Amino acid sequence: MVKESDNLAVVLHGPNQMKLENIPTPGPPGPDDVQVKSEFCGICGTDITLLKNAKIGTFSVEKPLVLGHEGSGTIMAVGKNVTSLAVGDRVTIENAVPCMKCKVCLKGNYNYCETCTRQAKGLPPADGLLARFYNHPAAFTHKVPDNVSLEVAALAEPLAVSVHALNRVALTFGQNVLICGAGTMGLLTMVCARAYGAAKVCVVDIVQEKLDVAKKFGAEHTVLSVKGKSTEDMAKQVIDKMGGMVDVTIEATGSEFCLGVSILATSYGGKIGLIGLGGEKVSLPLSKAILKEIDLLGVCRYRNSYQQAVNLLATRSEFKEFVTSVFPIEKATDAFEAMKKGTDIKILIKCSTK
Repeated sequence: MVKESDNLAVVLHGPNQMKLENIPTPGPPGPDDVQVKSEFCGICGTDITLLKNAKIGTFSVEKPLVLGHEGSGTIMAVGKNVTSLAVGDRVTIENAVPCMKCKVCLKGNYNYCETCTRQAKGLPPADGLLARFYNHPAAFTHKVPDNVSLEVAALAEPLAVSVHALNRVALTFGQNVLICGAGTMGLLTMVCARAYGAAKVCVVDIVQEKLDVAKKFGAEHTVLSVKGKSTEDMAKQVIDKMGGMVDVTIEATGSEFCLGVSILATSYGGKIGLIGLGGEKVSLPLSKAILKEIDLLGVCRYRNSYQQAVNLLATRSEFKEFVTSVFPIEKATDAFEAMKKGTDIKILIKCSTK
């Protein structure tokens, strides 16, 4: 059980109103839950948007909200029904918990579950993981392999999105892949694609330094997007470098321009996985997509892929290089300011005192 008298947390009260506060320590875990001592929590674009606007999409902050949804930690206590985990186990948190009773859950598509959407930790109204202690259902708490540090384990949540995206497009060995965006999600997806057996990967971005990182992590080709180029020009550059249209594209920017490039650069019968969230309405060359019979596949969080992500972390050395800055929770404001600069791959907040 929790022995410390305080539970320091990063709490959002409204637009740009983030505070460090002591919140109530969690009580004993329920019969099917575990109590976690939080070790590390990653921050991402979702957290930055929430900080700036106190809302994202259809989610609005109506009451103080603990931020964070990319967590790792150590089990402090287990509920009476829990047999899969034990005190002292190192774990990572699948933060969106479904009801497992509705029609979509029973079909295995639990990422569509309304309960899952309402109870995704770190999204209003559910408190997140940027605190020193929290309770979580054992079924959605995953043990970390011995050769994976808890810093790297905090990558499991965003990596699960990449795994789900590649499962959606059914990437197979030997296919060529285009990834639009060399941010954290694009880079995670690129490493994941290599693990899936992609033959060649091309990465597109507007920042040369990010493309240099993509090269370092194994991209065969990169294309710098510069102002004034048309989607046709960009697609031609990709096609020329890859020796033809690509089999699969993962669009991780949400930009209208990159969506257009994706359609033009993807082969007949190809697939495009849509990770990036941009404007609600965009103009696209849909006739091209239709006549090329391209599948446009949305990616909503993840399902049945979290354990795949955890296993993948244990097999690829590149993930150790993703964590570029770590801040103590007492300096969470500095961490968020650093995140806004966009120069880090992944920033973590260390929540524990030891």
